Amino acid sequence: VWDEAVYGGGKPGAAKKVWDVLAPIQGIYLNSAAVSAQPGTGKQGNLPAGALNRLERSVGFINQAENKEGLSGGCDRENTLQAAKRCAAAFRHRKRAVTAGDYEDIVGSQIRNILQVRCFPGRNAAGEEMPGHITLVVLPPKGEGQFSGMKKHIYDCLESCIDERILKEGRLHVVLPQWVPLKVNISLTPRPGVRHHVLKEQLMKWINAFLDPVTGNFDKKGWRIGTMPSCVQMENACEQMKEIVYVKRISMNQGRDCGPYALAYGKDHEIFIES
Repeated sequence: VWDEAVYGGGKPGAAKKVWDVLAPIQGIYLNSAAVSAQPGTGKQGNLPAGALNRLERSVGFINQAENKEGLSGGCDRENTLQAAKRCAAAFRHRKRAVTAGDYEDIVGSQIRNILQVRCFPGRNAAGEEMPGHITLVVLPPKGEGQFSGMKKHIYDCLESCIDERILKEGRLHVVLPQWVPLKVNISLTPRPGVRHHVLKEQLMKWINAFLDPVTGNFDKKGWRIGTMPSCVQMENACEQMKEIVYVKRISMNQGRDCGPYALAYGKDHEIFIES
């Protein structure tokens, strides 16, 4: 029976075996009941393990409910502006990836929950210049844990959009960003009456929020892969705090050499408060 069970999706020639389209089993829990979930809640439906811990109504022989695994993969419905941009991009590339922007738009439209994707033509997976090679650097929604499945999905959605020789010759690469820690050294003058230890704590959080790769920067949209924050940008960001009169000196030290696929993040910083 299972050998004959297929799913065609309503398209000729699209038949697949059942186990090719069903999600892989993540875990088996004895003495538990299966429940159904309805899609459509977007990112708010991505709950951690144990977040669902009560029943909406009583069910016979069941006295407790809990999600043993975290829920992920949900994405919010696109708004009108996002839909307009997607349609304009689709009209331009017509499902053929030629430019770097084509690669980014095709992948972004097929994998809605991806945080960021950037295409680097003429570079291999290590970031070295190599004509004919194309590297996509992607930022998954849940870090490296989801990278393997997302990488396969990217290859699948680009298979029909690029020259088959690029795939056969191994010239298409999908990699993660190169994480680069940034340490900020800053000397500043506070406003009168500001408690120094409180200001240090607030500024530490402010700097790390500004450096956040997903929600940082001035526009709260994060940092583009391959773009490192500058001292001038950091100085302007710090001077936005009302507790600071002005920044006297500022410098940034990166914990490692950064290549073209760099993506910075902040952690520990040195803050000097001068009267």
